[in-house]
Amino acid sequence: MAKQSEQPKLVTRKHMVRQEKEQRQIRTIMIIGGTVLLAVLVLVVYSLVNQLYIQPNKAVAFVGDKKITAREFENEVRYSRLTTLNQAASYAEYGQMFGSMGGSFMSTAKNLVDQLNNPANYGKTVLDRMIEDRLIKEEADKLGIKVSDEELKLEIQKVFNFYPDGTLVPTITPTTVATPTLSETQLAIIKPTETSTPVPTLDPTQIASTETAIASLETATAQALPTQAADQVTPTSAEPTSIPSITPTPTVFTTQVFAKEVKNYADMLKAYGLTLNDMEKLVHAQMLRDKVLAELTKDMKPEQEQVWVRHIIVATEDEAKKALDEIKAGADFAEVAKTYSTDGTKDNGGDLGWMGLEDQNWDKDFLNAAFTLTQVGEISAPVQTQFGFHLIQLVGRAVNPVDQTKFEEMKYTKFTEWLKELKAQRSDITIEPTWIEMVPNEPVVPPQLQTIIEQGLATQ
Repeated sequence: MAKQSEQPKLVTRKHMVRQEKEQRQIRTIMIIGGTVLLAVLVLVVYSLVNQLYIQPNKAVAFVGDKKITAREFENEVRYSRLTTLNQAASYAEYGQMFGSMGGSFMSTAKNLVDQLNNPANYGKTVLDRMIEDRLIKEEADKLGIKVSDEELKLEIQKVFNFYPDGTLVPTITPTTVATPTLSETQLAIIKPTETSTPVPTLDPTQIASTETAIASLETATAQALPTQAADQVTPTSAEPTSIPSITPTPTVFTTQVFAKEVKNYADMLKAYGLTLNDMEKLVHAQMLRDKVLAELTKDMKPEQEQVWVRHIIVATEDEAKKALDEIKAGADFAEVAKTYSTDGTKDNGGDLGWMGLEDQNWDKDFLNAAFTLTQVGEISAPVQTQFGFHLIQLVGRAVNPVDQTKFEEMKYTKFTEWLKELKAQRSDITIEPTWIEMVPNEPVVPPQLQTIIEQGLATQ
């Protein structure tokens, strides 16, 4: 039986209209889907471009026409946080090692951790330093000061304690100690208490004769007696005293070990999105800072104008005036100090020793008042500071030699003042208000470190 052919379906106008409608809906859906997909792709691309190029190159500050970018700022904050975190961990470790005597180490560790736990303040400190580095770079260029590649290379080696020509170890070198003599006026003011002078015990086998023993005793006694000078202090230098200093000796730290240390450090930095180049930038900036400091302070001498003072400190101005009235009536300053003064110096007649006007460990108002005194024995009116009310008596005034530690402090103070004035003179330093949004807070302080410090302080 022959197969019947299929009859063609009848396509009505209604059917055609429905097909066209469905096709239009499909096209619309495809267009909308494509548009959404394109929008998503554009957003993804923009986000990547913004994250990798736009945001990192935004300025957080300007020094003249030179900008500090967000990327530079973020990297420097991260590296600085990492360094501070390592320091805090080291101090905490020392605190644990010394047990009940490690309180100062734990306190230092806590101070560093507190800084890290305040990202905004920490970031502002870093930003200020970066602005200073730009200013120092400009001044270094004017002075013709540069850090060579070789100098930077050697400094990086020092960071890793690698000394190809020898490790730095202590050796003996001389230093000078100043021993000022006292005038009759000063001796009358401070009334030094007579004490027995220790006499060396002599081994009979070392005595060549009675004359030798007598000569030795006379020499020891003469060295212990004060010499009288004119009305003011006359600084004199004693014989050099041997103290440790740094000189090179051979090392077994090989180049291969150094290379391994550098690689390990680079791997550690990578975990925080940093590179060795970030470290090198900071080292270079510090070296340039040190060179400019050395140039600006090259004419300074290791000496300082100082005053030697005593004081009486009380809580109120009325108490200070009462004590001053007793002194004016003839009472001894040291005895009045024992009666009224509230600090630990009262048993020593309030003696504070020598101090310079730039010394950082003295209250500024106190120093300013002390340096207004000109005559030995002169006593100030009551001087108010953050600690209370003081009566200050001038015992001596002189230009005295200072040790190396003090000299370095003086040079740093001068450099800091110079930098402060330089910043004040510039009207083209601007900080963008959005800088705070760029401050990273990583690496964060590990909870374990926080716990170790808290427990350590609790046991002190």
